[in-house]
Amino acid sequence: MSSAPPLRVIVADDHPAIVEGIRFCLERKGGIQVVATASNTLELAGALDIAPCEYVFADVGMQGINGESSSINFLRHLA
Repeated sequence: MSSAPPLRVIVADDHPAIVEGIRFCLERKGGIQVVATASNTLELAGALDIAPCEYVFADVGMQGINGESSSINFLRHLA
Protein backbone atom coordinates (compact mmCIF):
# COMPACT_ATOMS: atom_id res chain seq x y z
CA MET A 1 0.00 0.00 0.00
CA SER A 2 1.44 3.38 -0.96
CA SER A 3 0.82 6.59 0.88
CA ALA A 4 0.09 9.87 -0.84
CA PRO A 5 3.09 12.13 -1.35
CA PRO A 6 3.22 15.09 1.02
CA LEU A 7 1.85 18.44 -0.07
CA ARG A 8 4.76 20.73 -0.90
CA VAL A 9 4.64 24.28 0.43
CA ILE A 10 6.80 27.39 0.52
CA VAL A 11 6.69 29.69 3.55
CA ALA A 12 7.64 33.35 3.09
CA ASP A 13 7.80 35.99 5.80
CA ASP A 14 10.29 38.67 6.78
CA HIS A 15 10.26 37.48 10.41
CA PRO A 16 12.30 34.28 10.92
CA ALA A 17 10.34 33.25 14.03
CA ILE A 18 7.10 33.32 12.02
CA VAL A 19 8.63 31.19 9.26
CA GLU A 20 9.83 28.60 11.76
CA GLY A 21 6.51 28.60 13.64
CA ILE A 22 4.54 28.04 10.45
CA ARG A 23 6.99 25.35 9.34
CA PHE A 24 6.64 23.57 12.69
CA CYS A 25 2.84 23.69 12.61
CA LEU A 26 2.63 22.47 9.02
CA GLU A 27 5.13 19.63 9.31
CA ARG A 28 4.38 18.27 12.77
CA LYS A 29 1.53 15.96 11.75
CA GLY A 30 3.03 14.80 8.47
CA GLY A 31 1.50 15.07 5.05
CA ILE A 32 3.05 18.50 4.40
CA GLN A 33 6.64 19.24 3.46
CA VAL A 34 8.08 22.75 3.50
CA VAL A 35 10.29 22.68 0.40
CA ALA A 36 11.62 26.23 0.71
CA THR A 37 11.45 29.36 2.82
CA ALA A 38 11.96 32.99 1.89
CA SER A 39 12.48 36.18 3.87
CA ASN A 40 11.40 38.59 1.13
CA THR A 41 9.53 38.66 -2.15
CA LEU A 42 12.66 38.36 -4.28
CA GLU A 43 13.68 35.19 -2.41
CA LEU A 44 10.12 33.90 -2.83
CA ALA A 45 10.36 34.38 -6.61
CA GLY A 46 13.64 32.45 -6.62
CA ALA A 47 12.20 29.67 -4.46
CA LEU A 48 9.25 29.30 -6.81
CA ASP A 49 11.68 28.81 -9.71
CA ILE A 50 13.53 25.93 -8.03
CA ALA A 51 11.07 24.31 -5.62
CA PRO A 52 7.81 23.03 -7.12
CA CYS A 53 4.95 23.39 -4.66
CA GLU A 54 1.20 23.23 -4.32
CA TYR A 55 0.82 26.05 -1.77
CA VAL A 56 2.54 29.27 -0.76
CA PHE A 57 2.08 30.75 2.71
CA ALA A 58 3.25 34.36 2.40
CA ASP A 59 3.21 37.56 4.39
CA VAL A 60 1.48 40.23 2.31
CA GLY A 61 3.39 42.89 4.24
CA MET A 62 6.84 41.94 2.94
CA GLN A 63 8.52 44.46 0.67
CA GLY A 64 7.71 43.89 -2.98
CA ILE A 65 10.20 43.02 -5.71
CA ASN A 66 10.20 46.44 -7.36
CA GLY A 67 10.46 48.43 -4.13
CA GLU A 68 6.73 48.29 -3.55
CA SER A 69 5.61 48.59 0.05
CA SER A 70 4.01 45.13 0.03
CA SER A 71 4.11 41.80 -1.78
CA ILE A 72 0.44 42.01 -2.83
CA ASN A 73 1.12 42.80 -6.50
CA PHE A 74 3.59 39.92 -6.76
CA LEU A 75 1.17 37.51 -5.09
CA ARG A 76 -1.65 38.64 -7.40
CA HIS A 77 0.58 37.89 -10.35
CA LEU A 78 1.46 34.51 -8.86
CA ALA A 79 -2.21 33.61 -8.41
